[in-house]
Amino acid sequence: TQPEPDPGAAETPALPVAPPASPRTLPLAIVSLVLGIVSYPIWFAGFVTAPLAAVSGILARRRIAAQPLELTGGGLALGGMIAGLVWMSIASMVVLLMTMLSA
Repeated sequence: TQPEPDPGAAETPALPVAPPASPRTLPLAIVSLVLGIVSYPIWFAGFVTAPLAAVSGILARRRIAAQPLELTGGGLALGGMIAGLVWMSIASMVVLLMTMLSA
């Protein structure tokens, strides 16, 4: 025989289980992509925006890798990082070429 439940004891209600939170896009990844894109049409601004795009892309990818279940945007960060690095490479070649031609 099973023991009878105590009628005076209050039942604890079952707590609702929240669905797992969906991952959010890291704003730093978006910033990286925007800075990388802005480097191209505004060429002289690229001397500031391209390095910032590369650095913010690296930092964003590190944060996303550390918290893969909570954060997304790795592709955005990679795109910004690549855009910044490509701009810096092109700018370096242009500056080098201009220096060689002026000498």
